[in-house]
Amino acid sequence: VYSYVIGEHLPSEKRLKLIEFINDNINNKVIDKVVNYVLYPQDYMREMEHNKMVVKNRYNLDVMVKNIKYILYKLFLQLCDNTDNMKLAIWAFQQNDQITETGSKNLKYILNTSNRQYLPGYGKMRFLIFLKSLIDPSYFRVEEQRFRGLAMEFASNLVKYNPDPTPLSLKKVHNFYNAVDNLFLYRNGDVHIRIDYSFDYRHRNKNHYPYRDLTFQELTGVITILFNKIASPPPCLDFNKEIGVLSEFDHAIFQLTNSFELIIDHKKRLKKRLAENVPIALFPGNYINYEMEFFVLQPLRKRLGLKIDEELTTNHLDAAKNIAPIYIIKHSVPIGLSVTADALKSYISASTKSEIKLLFEYGLCKIIKSNQVTVGVHFEQLGKKALQVLKNVKERNGFIIASGDHSAMMTDIVDLETFHIGKVTKILASKIMGIPIESAYLQWVPAGLRACLAYPTPTQTCKDFSDALKSVVFKKLAKKYGEKKLLEILKQDAETNGSPIMKVLKSLISEKSKKENILTSNIMGVYSDGLPWAGVIAKVPIEDKKQKWKFRIMVGGKNETMTVLRFCDIFHKRTGKAPKIAWNGGYILNAELIGKLGIPEAYIGSSLGLVISRKKVLSPPLFNKPALGIFSDGTLKMKRVNCSQGITIVTSNKEVILTKDNYNYSNPLEGKPYFYDLMYPNEYIKGDGRVIYRLSGNIIKEIIHTKKGEDVKILPVGLTFSFPNNLCPKGWDKIEKEVVFKLHFWKDVEYALEAGPMLVNEGKVCINMELEGWKTENSIRTQAARLDFMDMRGPKIAVGFDAKGNLTILTVNGRIRESVGATHNDMAEILLSRGIITAMGFDPGGSSTLVVNNKTLNISPYNHEYEKNIYTFPPEPRAVANVIIGWQ
Repeated sequence: VYSYVIGEHLPSEKRLKLIEFINDNINNKVIDKVVNYVLYPQDYMREMEHNKMVVKNRYNLDVMVKNIKYILYKLFLQLCDNTDNMKLAIWAFQQNDQITETGSKNLKYILNTSNRQYLPGYGKMRFLIFLKSLIDPSYFRVEEQRFRGLAMEFASNLVKYNPDPTPLSLKKVHNFYNAVDNLFLYRNGDVHIRIDYSFDYRHRNKNHYPYRDLTFQELTGVITILFNKIASPPPCLDFNKEIGVLSEFDHAIFQLTNSFELIIDHKKRLKKRLAENVPIALFPGNYINYEMEFFVLQPLRKRLGLKIDEELTTNHLDAAKNIAPIYIIKHSVPIGLSVTADALKSYISASTKSEIKLLFEYGLCKIIKSNQVTVGVHFEQLGKKALQVLKNVKERNGFIIASGDHSAMMTDIVDLETFHIGKVTKILASKIMGIPIESAYLQWVPAGLRACLAYPTPTQTCKDFSDALKSVVFKKLAKKYGEKKLLEILKQDAETNGSPIMKVLKSLISEKSKKENILTSNIMGVYSDGLPWAGVIAKVPIEDKKQKWKFRIMVGGKNETMTVLRFCDIFHKRTGKAPKIAWNGGYILNAELIGKLGIPEAYIGSSLGLVISRKKVLSPPLFNKPALGIFSDGTLKMKRVNCSQGITIVTSNKEVILTKDNYNYSNPLEGKPYFYDLMYPNEYIKGDGRVIYRLSGNIIKEIIHTKKGEDVKILPVGLTFSFPNNLCPKGWDKIEKEVVFKLHFWKDVEYALEAGPMLVNEGKVCINMELEGWKTENSIRTQAARLDFMDMRGPKIAVGFDAKGNLTILTVNGRIRESVGATHNDMAEILLSRGIITAMGFDPGGSSTLVVNNKTLNISPYNHEYEKNIYTFPPEPRAVANVIIGWQ
C-alpha cells in the first residue's frame, strides 16, 4: 500500500505531502507488525484464516438467516435442563482426583513436601494472586472473572483446534461449554478454615468449591477430561517441520525460543551438562522436532564420539557401551494440539530421520507415557512408570529439561536439576519470572530449590534467582566449598527455611566474627490440611546479664501512623540508642473502619485498647484482652487487662473514683456516675438528662447533654462516661480535652500496650475469644475489617517468653505463594513447639512487622504503589500507630 500511494498515481506535490504525512504519523508498531506478517507468516496463520472466513461469510443474506437460526437454537439449548452437564462436571473432578496421586514412594523421592507445598502452576485458585486484590477488597471480582475467562478461552481453543476433521455438533459444543461453566458453580460442603486472601473470605461465606483447590494449570486437565469425554478427539498429528543438523548450540537455542536474546541465560551450563553421560528426562513443548534434534540426537552423537559430518550407523551403536539414555515423557491422552506419546512413536517410525529412528531402536532414546491431563508438567499426574524413570534419572545424577511457558511454574521444588526453556507470553509468567513479556529464557534450577519466592510481593523472582547463581558471591563460595557441597547447603535451607538464596550466600561469605545477640531464622512447615506456612522467628536473650536489655513503647502523634522502621529511626535520633529489635503494637481505628461505622473522622487513629507511655495512660483498656507491660525495673509481663475493677479520673482539684459498681450498668441509678467500655453488651445507654462524654483514648471527642427519656448510642471507639449534671468532673467542658486516668491494676508500670489474644499461659494454649470480648457486638463492629476469629488464617505476629524469661517474637507470613498465614491456634502451637510458656498476639494482617537491626524480616503483603502495577511489587511494611522497641 505504501509503495502504491507514493508511486506515479499522484501528482508530485501531493505525493511529497503524503509521504511527509505518513512519515510523521504512521505508527512504528504497525510497521513492525506488517514486517512480521511478511517475514514470519507461520506465526499468523490463524489470524489469516480467520480473516478469510470473515470476508467470505459476512456480507451474505443467507448467512444472516443462518446466524439468526443458530442464535435461536443456542437459546433453546441454553434453556434445556442442566442436570446432566452438572453431573458431567462433578465426574470430571472425580476423574482428575483419581489421576492425581500424592502418596507414592517414587513421588516422595523426587518431591520433598515435608515442609513445603508442591504447586503445579501459579497458585491455587482459592487464593488471590493479584497484589491489588490483597489491598483493594473489591478487586477480587476481577480475578474471579479472569479465571472463568481463561478457562473458557482454553475450552474454546480445544473446540477450535480439534484435530478431528469432522466438526462437533452444536449440541455437543453447548454441553461442553456448559459443563466447563459448571466447574465454577459446583460446591460441596464447607471449608474448615478460611484464609484472609481467599475467595470464600472475600465472599463472606464458607462454601467449598472444588475448582479452587486446583491451580489454573490443573484446571486445564479437568477441562481436557470433559472435552475428551464429549468430543472423543483423535491425537494431534500436527508436527512442526523437520530441520537439518544445527551444529551451533546458540543458534539452536534461538531457534527453539524464537528469540535472539535470552534474558535469563544458562546456555553454557546446559551445554556442559548435555555433553555428560547422564540420563535426561525431556518434557518437550510445541517444537518436538527441534527438541529431539537439540536434546536427543546431538547429545547422544557426542556421547558416541561422532564428528559433525559423521553419520550415525548401527556399527556405532553396536560398539557403544554404558551410554545413558534420554527419556521423552509425553501424555497418553489428547491435550489440545500437544502430541501424545503414541502419536510421537508413530511419527518417529514413519520419519525420514534415520539417526533418530536408530536411537529409539537401540533404546538410547525412549518415549515414556504419562497419565497427565494438564498443560505443562505435573509430577503428581505422571504415573508409576514415568516416576520410576525420574527416580532413575535422579539416582544417576541426571537432569530434567522442561520446555514451554507453563513448565517453568510447574517443576516447583522437584528434587532434580532442571532447565526451563521458553518464551514468556503471559503477564503472570512475566511477573513471576521477573522479565518482560516476549522475553526468552533458559533457566537453571538446581535440585530442590524454588526459583520464585513470596509472589505477589516477591523477595526473589526467577531473574533474581538466576543472577544469584551467576554472582561473584556464588562463584567464590563454590570455589571454597565445592559447587556440589554449596548446592546441598542451598537445598537444605530451601527445604527447612525457604530463604532467598542470595541471603544464604551472603550469610556464608560473611566475615563477621561478632556473634549476633539476637538469633533469627526463617521457619516454615505444612499444616495437616496440606497448606503451607512460612515466617521468621527471633530470640532475644533478655535474661543475659552481660548486656542489659531495655524496652519502650512508642506512640505516633495525633492520628499519626508510621512504619516500624520509621519509629526506630526517630527513636535513634531522639535517644542516641540503636534499636536492636522492634515490632508493631496494638489495634487502632483506621480510616476504612471509620467509613464502615459511619462515625466522625476525628476518631481515625484511635487506639482500641490500653496504651501507657512513661506512666501516662493514653488509652484505658476497652475489652479484657492481654497487654504487654514494661515495668520500671525493666521486667516484662503479660496478662489480660480490663476496667471492671474501676478507674480513677484525676482532675485539677480532686480524684473521681469509679468502682466496679459504676461499670457497664444498663439501668443507671439517679445521682450516680457510670462508665462503659466495649464489653458493654447493649447498643444504647440511658441518657435521661445526663451528660454523656465519648472519649477516644484519653481525649474527649463528644459531649452530649441529653433530654429526659433520651438514649445515646455506644460508639465502638473508646470509653463512654455518664454523669448527672451536678457531678460532671471539673474541666470536662471542652472537646479535645485531655483526661488523666489512674488504673486499678499493675502498679509501677511504665509502658503498656493492649493487643491480643492471649495465646499461651503456663505452657498451655489459653485462647478464649469470648472471655476477652472479641465476639461482643461492639468488638465485631470495631474489628469489621479483620474478623480475627479462630477459623481465620492470615499474616500474624506474636510474642512470648520461655521458662528462663527470654523473649521470642514469631511472625508468620500470609497472602503469598508459599504461606497461607496462621490462625491463633496455629501460632500457639508453633510457639509451644519452641518452648514458649507465655505468649500473646499483636495486631495481625498487613500491620505485622518484625524489625531486627534495622531490617524488616517478615514479608508484608503490601505496597502503597500497588496501583502502578496491580500484579506484583516488592513488599513494603505498612504504617502502624505504635511499636515496641528493644535496645541494649
